[in-house]
Amino acid sequence: MKRKISIALIALLPTFVLISAAEIVTYVTGYQSSRDSDYQAAVEKDQTTLGTVRYSIGSVTEVADKTKEIYFANPREELPTNQEELNQYYALFSDVIEMQEFERLTNSLQAKGPDTASEYHLVGFVDGARARFVVIASVTSGSIRNYMLPGTFFSIGEPPTRARSSSLASSTTLSAVSYNAWSFNGVICRDGIRNTNFFSSAIPLSASNPDVWYMVQTDEDVVFRVSNLFRERFLPFVFTTLGLMVLSMTAFTFFLVIRPLSRLTRFSEKYVEGLKKGELNDTFAESRYAFQTEYGRLNDSLYYMQDAIKDYSASVAASAKKEQQIAAELGFAERIQSAMVPSSALTGDDFHCCGMMVPAKEVGGDFYDYFRIDDHRIGFFVGDVSGKGVPAALFMARAHTVAKLLLGQGDIEAINRNLCEENSELIFVTAFFGVVDLKTRELSYVNCGHEQAYIRKGGTFQVLEQVPNMPLGYVDDFEFVHQKVSLEPGDAIFVYTDGLSEATDTNGNLFGRFGVLEPLNECASARGSDLLRKMWGKAKEFVGDAPQSDDACMVLFELNDAK
Repeated sequence: MKRKISIALIALLPTFVLISAAEIVTYVTGYQSSRDSDYQAAVEKDQTTLGTVRYSIGSVTEVADKTKEIYFANPREELPTNQEELNQYYALFSDVIEMQEFERLTNSLQAKGPDTASEYHLVGFVDGARARFVVIASVTSGSIRNYMLPGTFFSIGEPPTRARSSSLASSTTLSAVSYNAWSFNGVICRDGIRNTNFFSSAIPLSASNPDVWYMVQTDEDVVFRVSNLFRERFLPFVFTTLGLMVLSMTAFTFFLVIRPLSRLTRFSEKYVEGLKKGELNDTFAESRYAFQTEYGRLNDSLYYMQDAIKDYSASVAASAKKEQQIAAELGFAERIQSAMVPSSALTGDDFHCCGMMVPAKEVGGDFYDYFRIDDHRIGFFVGDVSGKGVPAALFMARAHTVAKLLLGQGDIEAINRNLCEENSELIFVTAFFGVVDLKTRELSYVNCGHEQAYIRKGGTFQVLEQVPNMPLGYVDDFEFVHQKVSLEPGDAIFVYTDGLSEATDTNGNLFGRFGVLEPLNECASARGSDLLRKMWGKAKEFVGDAPQSDDACMVLFELNDAK
């Protein structure tokens, strides 16, 4: 069962897409703007706090040097995940924790205290080779109990080569650069303790120790509180707006487009069913539509168009009947034309003559014939009338009849004069005439502007020497050159029309006048009708799927091999 899809709904899809895209762009733009504002506010706040705290901490050089010494002496690819191994790792830094400078550093950090319940305050240094931040000391809010012990490290991003944009990003490598230019602002870090992403801001602790930093880590949910709130409240508004839009446009489309078109479709289907039954009086559309919308004008146009369809249908029916009559007459003409050429080979004790015709249309202008003139002479000819279709076929019938009557007399000039008479359309005929005297084995022939003929001597075909003459039907007093050639047992004469040499493939390439000789010699060992069939087979193989463009005739006269 076919599913019916309304074209109106399909037409609405681009509108839905555009409006949805506009809503999404508005949402994304507003959300990003809100996040940028949250980011800038967090950075400004952190920088103010860090700048104030830095001057109250004092020197941390000894603590930093001791932590570095232990850290680099005990390299780790990552923090141990096994609690026992992790405790053993932290135990390496017990000397740092026992230092008085460490206690003073921790007390200074604690005195300021984190600003929110989701903050870390840390002092540490950068391991550039491993892209890490290594903790020296840290304090947390009261709700965060797992503060970072000395030696804790986590990955950081690569120092920027230009000012950082407000968009958040994270890199994976750390270049060996001057850390005075480093900024942790906006870097998303994984601290290895809470196993979550944090927003970081940091400043160098002192000019004498540029790789020691004072850092604030804050939960992203706290930093981006306003933008998250925007997202939570705006998304329902977006979906609600889209839903209302879809409902309103669907209702509009249904009542003003889909339903009227459905009615018109029903009328059209009913009208088509009537056409199939031969009933042309059924209504194609509503006789009148009340509202002058595009649909109404279409309905009225179709309503008045049905009269034109009725007249056209009657005309088509009459034309079809006439074409059937013409086709029947052409079929009858084809049968008459086919009956004019020999249906079987002409044979004797010492000769064999056969022919083949393949018309391109129902009727055409090619013809051939062979017959006994008397008890020792055989006449044959092949002709091609200019033009195609019925005119060529009618003139062919005239030429064929005249040629058969006068060829026995050898009077080609008389044949020409007859065809020149009452030839106001200037139709001409190319032809090859031959008369073989079986007693003398001599061929008398005339080529009247026709294709080259070929003679088989010693088992090989070659071009028969021919003097060019005018085609028949052009000049009534033209004197034709008659030629003769002696034949031996096994010799043969092959004559054809241009439907063979001009057979064309799908690329427009011709089988070729000179191309006929090579395939003809490939078939030279064949005899009689078998040779003609093989030649036509080679032409069809060359042409492939291309349609036949012209009539084709072939005649073969051969003397039987000596016994």
